[in-house]
Amino acid sequence: MMTMSNMSLRKFGNQYPVVDFPLYNEEQVKNTNKKLAENIIAEQNPSASSKISKKSGKFYHVPVSSVMETTMPFISSIEACNREYFGYDLYISYQNDFYTYNIYEEGDEYEWHTDAYSSPKSDVKLTCLINLSEDSFEGGEFEVAGYNLTKYDFSKPGTVVIFNPIAAHRVTPITKGKRITLSYWATGPSWR
Repeated sequence: MMTMSNMSLRKFGNQYPVVDFPLYNEEQVKNTNKKLAENIIAEQNPSASSKISKKSGKFYHVPVSSVMETTMPFISSIEACNREYFGYDLYISYQNDFYTYNIYEEGDEYEWHTDAYSSPKSDVKLTCLINLSEDSFEGGEFEVAGYNLTKYDFSKPGTVVIFNPIAAHRVTPITKGKRITLSYWATGPSWR
């Protein structure tokens, strides 16, 4: 179970805190993957979703509401982490939100990008990821650029990482195996 004592805060440069912590055990990772696969509603076209940077892999939309029982610890940890480390105004409307279920295989990558996007009434406030890989993989390092380039080890299954979406980040090419993650972008009122 996640507690504040399990969370570790890393500061990359002066602006971009990254919080990471273990959340799911091996059995929970497998159960979550099964539930996500059963509730996919659409496949995302990588080139349509990322016009600026190279993105390859398989990306699926899953309604948060369809897997709420399985992913409630993830959602709860996002809210707790926001209260403890970020303090952003967030919309809590998970019934209408979607996860992106990401599967990267050999040769797949996601070049430098940010997740900072907005609509007339809201902005993305947090990028939230959980590693759901069931087997080991090589490559696929998760990197965040702050004041200096910083590598972040995101290879342990069940690990969550949460950070400001303004921070540029990438997934290096997978050289062996399969990397599976779940993405959630917490939104809130437009930045002021």
